[in-house]
Amino acid sequence: MELILRFTRLDRDASFDAPVPVTVHFAGSDSETFDFRNPLADADLTDLRWYIERYPLWPVGPDYDRAEALQARLPRLGRALFDAVFDRSATAMRLWERFDGRRDGAEPSTVVVDTTEPRILRLPWELLADEGGYLFSKQPPVHVRRRMHRSRDLRVRPFQPPVRLLMVISRPAGAGFIDPRSSAAPLLDALDPLGDAVAVEFLRPPTLAALNARLRDRDAPPVHVVHFDGHGVYDPAVGLGFLLFEDDRQERHNVDAEQLGALLNECGIPLMVLDACQTATPDERNPFASVAARLIESGVGAIVAMNYSVLVETAKRLTGHFYYGLAQGKAVSAALDDARLQLLADSKRLTLHRPGDVEEIIHLQDWFVPALYSQEAVLRPFGASPHPHPALSHRERNQIDPSPLRGRGR
Repeated sequence: MELILRFTRLDRDASFDAPVPVTVHFAGSDSETFDFRNPLADADLTDLRWYIERYPLWPVGPDYDRAEALQARLPRLGRALFDAVFDRSATAMRLWERFDGRRDGAEPSTVVVDTTEPRILRLPWELLADEGGYLFSKQPPVHVRRRMHRSRDLRVRPFQPPVRLLMVISRPAGAGFIDPRSSAAPLLDALDPLGDAVAVEFLRPPTLAALNARLRDRDAPPVHVVHFDGHGVYDPAVGLGFLLFEDDRQERHNVDAEQLGALLNECGIPLMVLDACQTATPDERNPFASVAARLIESGVGAIVAMNYSVLVETAKRLTGHFYYGLAQGKAVSAALDDARLQLLADSKRLTLHRPGDVEEIIHLQDWFVPALYSQEAVLRPFGASPHPHPALSHRERNQIDPSPLRGRGR
């Protein structure tokens, strides 16, 4: 069951704060088209980025008050986005009430943000909240996913066991990685109970040429999920986001979303996960959102991407809880919201060691960082009721090459 917010793409000449026409659709009924006016100031969006990417690293003095004030504002920001749509139109509100009243848990309930408009895509729709609280935490939950027009037809292959996941761990020299971590360890732990129903493969070397060769290899088993553990950059001159792969010399190779999207679409990849790494110099723009949007437009089935660069601990927890949910047979949207609930319930993220042998625990409300971009209403890699499989034995686990887990120490 979907309630769809359809936002119109504006002309390039329109000012960035121009209102965006929107229509609300549910169960064969549409509201009138009305203007959506962004209720969040640039200062709100700047504060969100500072809170997620800068504040936890080494807070001092007034940082604590600023962070606490923002945490208190998060529900209000979500409610402001909700009101900017549904309080603007009596018909839109009636459609929401019908949608909300029909939720019974028998089928997924989803609010779809349907647009290619950058003014809309940059907003934190994952915070959406009504008077009862965040939509994703309702019982039964209301999932939020982003959808946009695609320029190529979908060629997505169905998930067939064993579901094969290709892990791309890219650590090019000079990319500014603070740590050599990857999400491979929690991913493997979460998928262990599926046994031979899943196969995890590491791309070596993590280059575009190697990815192209692997995905096009007709003699190799088909890949269903590509998990990219690395970093991205945004080039405002061309308006594109790039993923940082490695080249043959282990230097950075900027791969744009157009090129990658064409490859993934031609090879029928149903799901890609973009795991953003915390770096020393995070970008002011969000490269992963730009990449995700372009990949969906190219015809990739679904993308899980981060709205901001995330802490190491957040990435590990998110990966573990997300893939655990998938292994339980849940849809991508449900597994992602389960992971969000876990992040919301336990906000401890890291421990700072201050001078004088003083330890300080940093808490963070960063559950809204992951976003789901999807053309499919329900994407369920391991089926509705997967049969249990034995976990990998200790000997089998030791056969997995651990080198991707160690990184290169950059």
